[in-house]
Amino acid sequence: MFEEFCGKFHWSDEKDGMVGVYALFHDPDEWENEVFESEVTGHFSSIEKFDKSVIEDMVKDLWNKYIEYDEESDTRLLRDPFADAQSGYIASEDWDDDVVGWVSYNFWGLSLSFDW
Repeated sequence: MFEEFCGKFHWSDEKDGMVGVYALFHDPDEWENEVFESEVTGHFSSIEKFDKSVIEDMVKDLWNKYIEYDEESDTRLLRDPFADAQSGYIASEDWDDDVVGWVSYNFWGLSLSFDW
């Protein structure tokens, strides 16, 4: 079981490190925290309109591809395409092992951790 999380991170040449914002919801209305490397500052800020549309598209895509809702039992179930990832995890070019590890160890309250 994973806790909800949504974040926007990037490498800052100016600060020479990873910076970003995040919230502990999969579709937040505002960012709850700012981040520099592993230092977290509680700071509420608005989500820009473009970022909100990207988040909404990603959430919609995740629901359509990987999650189904069983109304009778009020349960969320994983669809078959995600079953292959249960023995490991899914990563993209932008979210490689280093980034996933950095986020999961520092900010994302996972109830299942990644062991590299």
